[in-house]
Amino acid sequence: MLLQFTDPGAYFAGYIVFIVVVLAINIGISVWVYRDANKNGMDATIWLLVVIVGGCVGVIVYLIISRDVF
Repeated sequence: MLLQFTDPGAYFAGYIVFIVVVLAINIGISVWVYRDANKNGMDATIWLLVVIVGGCVGVIVYLIISRDVF
C-alpha cells in the first residue's frame, strides 16, 4: 500500500528537511575547501568566497587548480 500524504504540513516538513540537508552539505563543503586551501598555502578566504558564490562550479575549479590537474 502506498503512503498518501494529504496533510500539507507533511509536504512542508519534507521541504524543511531537504533545505536543512542541502545547507549542511554546502557548509561542510565550504569548511573543507577553506581548511584544504589553508593547508595548501592558498588564500583560503578567496576560495571560500569562490565556492559560496560559484557553488558546484567553484568546487570543481578549486579541485582543478589545487590538485594541479592540468
